[in-house]
Amino acid sequence: MKFTDLSQATRWMSSLRSDEVRSLAWVIGSAPLMSNDCSLPIFDKNESLFRLSEAADWLSELDLNDSQLIEHLAKRPSWKVGYRFESLVEYWLINCPTLTCLHTNYQVLHENGRTLGAFDFILQNNLGGFEHWEVAIKFYLLHGSGQAWDQWIGPGRRDRLDKKLLRMMNHQLPLSDTKQGKQALRSMNIEKIQKKRALIKGMFFRPWKETSQGPRHTFHPDFLGFWLNCHDVRQFVRKHQAARFAIRNKPDWISPTRCTGEISISGDDLSQHEFSKPVMISLLRPMQDIFFETQRFFVVPSDWRESL
Repeated sequence: MKFTDLSQATRWMSSLRSDEVRSLAWVIGSAPLMSNDCSLPIFDKNESLFRLSEAADWLSELDLNDSQLIEHLAKRPSWKVGYRFESLVEYWLINCPTLTCLHTNYQVLHENGRTLGAFDFILQNNLGGFEHWEVAIKFYLLHGSGQAWDQWIGPGRRDRLDKKLLRMMNHQLPLSDTKQGKQALRSMNIEKIQKKRALIKGMFFRPWKETSQGPRHTFHPDFLGFWLNCHDVRQFVRKHQAARFAIRNKPDWISPTRCTGEISISGDDLSQHEFSKPVMISLLRPMQDIFFETQRFFVVPSDWRESL
């Protein structure tokens, strides 16, 4: 199967029944969070579509029996979305026919033994070249105005887009060019890295009813959700009286959801939920007996924006 555009790829990924396999497909084939204009060697749209096309038959077979993938994910149990994302990337690369995963999370040390950093992934491609990949999944909410990177923060307020991108630019990807990084590579019998890649996926969320765009160098505007204050939930629900919703619990934040009616909740149920911390929600539409995500949003506590 060959995918030529992101809409086609998204429709196909939504057809996968296993939550884990659908998340794996999304890790491979979704659009990057940022464009190449952000000064990082982004794993871009064309690469994503090519790799999803390459993996489509394998993913379809895996969707019929996902036990090996579930066993792999169980080796690193965690509620953290980043750990789940890294485990999915690792499973893909282990099974990719044109890439060989040589090392994951390889520690790079100072001369005094302290950790300088770690290579997320060291790979060898089918041409024999070596690649250094850094990977991340991020969800950022706009708390100010405009497209500046420092206006986009994580729902837990401990992360910020500008800090993450600058760290990847100035520390993570250049690690293989440092003296200590080169020593670590030589210990793997690698003299030179031919290619570096920043695999960054995720979503941005602007305030409900506002028309803000994503930050500078956002790749795909369709990956823009919204967030609303918990005091606005009842008003929002009244505008979607017939809708069903799904509360997304970590680490299930990665791919668009699909679920049965029994798992989904009504707008009244959503209105009565206690939002003591930011909660990710999927707005659903029915198709036969299955509900598919059409939009994704966060509901945040009443003081979330003011307390920053």
